[in-house]
Amino acid sequence: MTVVIAHRTLPRDAPENSLEGVRRAGAAGADYVEVDVRRTRDGVPVLLHDPTLLRTGWRIRRIRSMTLDDVARLKLRGGHNLPTLADALAQAPAGLGFALDTKDPGAAPATLAAVADAGLTRPVLYWSQHDEAVRHYVARAPEGTEVALLRDTKTLAQTARYLEEASSLGATAISVHESVLDDALVDTAHDRGLTVHCWFQSLAVQAAKADLPVDGIVTDWPADAVSRLAALGRR
Repeated sequence: MTVVIAHRTLPRDAPENSLEGVRRAGAAGADYVEVDVRRTRDGVPVLLHDPTLLRTGWRIRRIRSMTLDDVARLKLRGGHNLPTLADALAQAPAGLGFALDTKDPGAAPATLAAVADAGLTRPVLYWSQHDEAVRHYVARAPEGTEVALLRDTKTLAQTARYLEEASSLGATAISVHESVLDDALVDTAHDRGLTVHCWFQSLAVQAAKADLPVDGIVTDWPADAVSRLAALGRR
């Protein structure tokens, strides 16, 4: 079985990190939706990729300088509001899991608290490129929860260091770029006990490498991934 993870709430089809995108991920057949998590000045986790609102909301302000009340008055590009993590967890389609990419390492405690407060039965994956956040999740997330260290690697040497770092931090998963994915990498990671996800930036590469034995496909084209995996008997 290979799970399908809708990247950043499908920015080709809906505003990134939006409630609309969360709903579309479920409709497309994804098992999980990946969202980016940062925190406001008063410690509330919200869905936002960048540290500022310049790209998505025409504002230079950093989200860490804003309160939840400030955020509630915002309208982002596309006319949608900036969702809190609690909103996303509460309004997601039934059965859709979450991959929480914690962009602000200091947001990890609030992220765990928001998930606990939601009383979820749906699966949640905790991801971050920050060692601090990964350590927090390894120590505090419920037993058996997937915790992934994220890195962008382009060479064999970089990828080897990545696997070593993930293992040393106690992470149980990684997410690699499509350019480095091959059978040998998957085998090496699995030998270390690491779950392997792959982020596909290209539909053509996704089609070419969908048959590799990855554990998860992170994609802007979840319906295509679901179809291809079903044909391979991995759904």
